[in-house]
Amino acid sequence: MYVPFYSGWNFISIPLALAQGHDTGDIFSGIDTQGRSTWKYNASSVLWEMVMKDTRLEQTEGLWIYSAQFTQFGLYFEKQQGTVNKTLYKGWNGWGIPGSQDKSARDALSPILNSWSYAIGFNGASQEYDIAIINGGSGDRSDLRHMFPARGYWVFLNENATFQASPPFY
Repeated sequence: MYVPFYSGWNFISIPLALAQGHDTGDIFSGIDTQGRSTWKYNASSVLWEMVMKDTRLEQTEGLWIYSAQFTQFGLYFEKQQGTVNKTLYKGWNGWGIPGSQDKSARDALSPILNSWSYAIGFNGASQEYDIAIINGGSGDRSDLRHMFPARGYWVFLNENATFQASPPFY
């Protein structure tokens, strides 16, 4: 799967379990970040963490990466995908949908249906946040709007919850 990296900040996510040897922060070493660090948000500690070369990258994890210019970046996945078990915490979580197909927010977040309130994506091309998706919302805030694999989202939870989904995700 190729992920577009736009000039500026990019909020991406890991849509499937990465192949061994392609599952640490080192995979981004070829991207010209102009010396900027790559970051992930730890919702359990409510702290930002720098992604180092040996930082293991987990499925559904959201990452902030700066790119000096547009590039297509390839991710390599395990042939056999297992069940996703991701604890999400009350408040904001950096997250992305599992799988290789886009889905409505209602479907993508169905494992935590009663726990989430908002999902907000970041558009790397425009360097702006999208309009928020609201659980049970309507119009341009409807939870029927689609979420896309490999894209990062801020997801707000009203309580701690475990997101669990089994393949096929797509």
